[in-house]
Formats: sequence, C-alpha cells, structure tokens
Amino acid sequence: MIDGTDGRVLFAKNPSAPAFPASTAKILTALIALEKADPSQIVSVGTEIRLVARDSSKAGLKVGDRIRLKDLVGGMLLPSGNDAAYAIAVHVARPRSHLPRLSTGQALARFVGWMNERAARIGAVHSHFTTPDGYHRADQVTTAYDLALIAREAMKHPLFREIAGAPEYAAARTISTGNLRRKAPPGTDRVRWENRNKLLDAAGAYFYPGASGIKTGHTVEAGYCLVSSARRDGRERIAVVLDSSETGVWTDSIALLDFGFRKRTAS
Repeated sequence: MIDGTDGRVLFAKNPSAPAFPASTAKILTALIALEKADPSQIVSVGTEIRLVARDSSKAGLKVGDRIRLKDLVGGMLLPSGNDAAYAIAVHVARPRSHLPRLSTGQALARFVGWMNERAARIGAVHSHFTTPDGYHRADQVTTAYDLALIAREAMKHPLFREIAGAPEYAAARTISTGNLRRKAPPGTDRVRWENRNKLLDAAGAYFYPGASGIKTGHTVEAGYCLVSSARRDGRERIAVVLDSSETGVWTDSIALLDFGFRKRTAS
C-alpha cells in the first residue's frame, strides 16, 4: 500500500518477495505503448496473436482487424486480452526500432527489453518480464513493491488513468474480408469490454467508492492478483495484493485501501 502522490509506503507485508505478475504486467505494457506511440494510430492485427496461449484471456481480436492503439489498450486492460497485448507489442516495436521488417519474435523481444528497461528506471529493480501479457513463465517475476511503483508511474499518464478506471470500454474495429463468414466488403464492428476489476462495478458486492483502477491478474501459478487504486478527498492510494484467493483478493484490497485512507502520511 503506497501513497499515490508521493509514493510513500503506508503498509507492507513481504513487499520484496518474488512473485509471478500474471496480467498485472500489462500495466507496464500499456505505459510503454502510450509513451512510445500515438494512441490514435490504427493498428493492423497480425499473426502475433496466434502466439497467445489458448487458455489465456482474450479481447476477441482476429488477424486483419484494424483498430486504434488506444482501443487495443482498452482491450488489454479491461477484459485482460493477451491478444491485445501481443498486437500492441509488435505494433509499437517495429516502427520505434526503425526496423519495420523485424520478425514477430524480434519485435516481441525488443518490446520486452523496453519493459525491463522502463521498470528499472522506475525503481522496480527486482522484476524481470519476459512477455507483454504476463502469462506464466518461470523466469517472469516481480514484487508487490515493484508493481506499486509501476502502477504509480502509469497512473501519471492521463489516458492510462482514464482507461484503467473505466467500468466498461467501447471501441470500433474494421473487420477484414477474411474474417467475415460470407464474402462482403470490410465492415465496422462495435465491441464493448467490461472491466474485470470488481472494485469498479457499482452493482457488485465488491464495489469500492472512489476506485480508480487498476489491473487484475490470475494464473494457477500466480494465484489471484490485483493492483488497485482509489481517490478520496484529494488523496490517492495504490494497493497491491498478490497470490491471493478468488475472494480474498477483493476483501484484502478493500481492507488495504480502507487502512490507507485512515492513515495520515504527514511526518
């Protein structure tokens, strides 16, 4: 639990213990994408999405879809689309490397390198990322404190903050002819994604007034994870819960946020 303004630690339990990030890694992927590329750019989704694990969460993208980068970020953060994470990484890496013919593997490696460089600059020195989506790898690790630092940095970006705090996100994508069941000109498809962060669900059991984000995560190895944030009376708190249970991740996050707002940071 940290103060979102000055980064001061307000509560910690095993903050530097190695842990698997699961999809909380997408916070860093989104930050790099928004820093390095124009959010209004149109992305053509490529075969990189076929590398996504079959049992992972997806945004429903198809090869040939054309969609704005900012909308891909929405599809990555809200429904936790691993396909969106891969499409973002390849799209950003190729032009930023001035090597548009980079193979998919080379582009992903370049992007992951940026992830680790950016994490180190933030101060998240005990993390090592190997994929843009956070899907389990034995050598992909982070800590609760590192994720808090990364989240605080990402929340400084207005567009990231807007997307991460949205209960739902609507986007338009152009569908290629190859994705249509019958022969027809490319058409526009409207998609709507709901945020998996239950703290933002006003009708749900875990709704938290003032919640402002940020990202869920889950794999068998990582357990249930949540990087959460909330604002009250001009103060913001960021909490990280890793390797929790399906219900504990919500109740523990709420307890942390409540504690954070009761605690004063002065002196």
